[in-house]
Amino acid sequence: MLTALIIGDMHIDVNNVGRYDGISREVEGLPIFRIEKQTFNPGGAANLAMNVATLGVKTLVMGTWGNRFDIHRAKLQEIFSNARIDTTYMVQHGITPIFGKYILPMGHHIHRIDLMAKPIEDDVTDHLITNLKCAMFDVDFIIVADYDEAGKGIITPKLIYNLQSFSQEKIIFGTSRLRLNMLKEFDYVVMNQNELNNQYDDISSLLAHIDPSEYAVMTNGAKGASCFSNTGNMDAFPSISAEGKIDPCGCGDTFLAVFATCIAQGRDIESAINTANAGARYTAKQLFTTGYPTWDDIDEQYKIIQQTRHAHQLT
Repeated sequence: MLTALIIGDMHIDVNNVGRYDGISREVEGLPIFRIEKQTFNPGGAANLAMNVATLGVKTLVMGTWGNRFDIHRAKLQEIFSNARIDTTYMVQHGITPIFGKYILPMGHHIHRIDLMAKPIEDDVTDHLITNLKCAMFDVDFIIVADYDEAGKGIITPKLIYNLQSFSQEKIIFGTSRLRLNMLKEFDYVVMNQNELNNQYDDISSLLAHIDPSEYAVMTNGAKGASCFSNTGNMDAFPSISAEGKIDPCGCGDTFLAVFATCIAQGRDIESAINTANAGARYTAKQLFTTGYPTWDDIDEQYKIIQQTRHAHQLT
């Protein structure tokens, strides 16, 4: 069995599904949003870890959360425990962040309220580095997920430096919403089109800054994924959007989890990306929640994509 270490910013997504119904009596003109359904899902790197664990990979997580009295830590701990995810290397720091999402019944997100953790301090980073040394012995591959949207999460230059010093022959994958430049010399870097556009003019400038030893993979929703390397080659791997209602929440986590697992299994880049596209397609169909596809789920979506491509080619 493969073993993966997921390093990143862990939080809880609180999805509040409901509708506007009436006007508040306390504040003139203030609409009331009545919640009809509320769910608690792992978010950020925690969602990535859930995807990896569902693929049958022994999964270890390393990040921060609140103390034992923190209700959101308790919820995240319960979720991890049920998925048999090893939390030995988590570090207590501040609170467990939550992202409260308000969603209309048809899936349209209308509002979000964030409860953020305080910035990472040096002693917390040192604790994480100590844990990293211990975790490294049993790991086949590592995924670094810099998901803190304020740019103050656990992924720091000091942590990255030590990771690369300890990792030796381990395969390292990385993704970042704001700081792709920190993922220098990783084996594989995965990002979406928006993350690239927010940080670099084009893929060439990205490659010049991060210099991945293997590939940079860029996802672009229903258009699939493109693969780049410093040798100048580029291959596109188109996908087919999920029919019916589409919720993009969590698709990137599923893609990265499936892609990294396939590479760690020894598959070639084309097979890994096509399989990851199928996994992301499964998640896109899970309205109001995130998806954790099994290999059977992925195989089913893979067949649908191939059949649809063949039909398009015939027309």
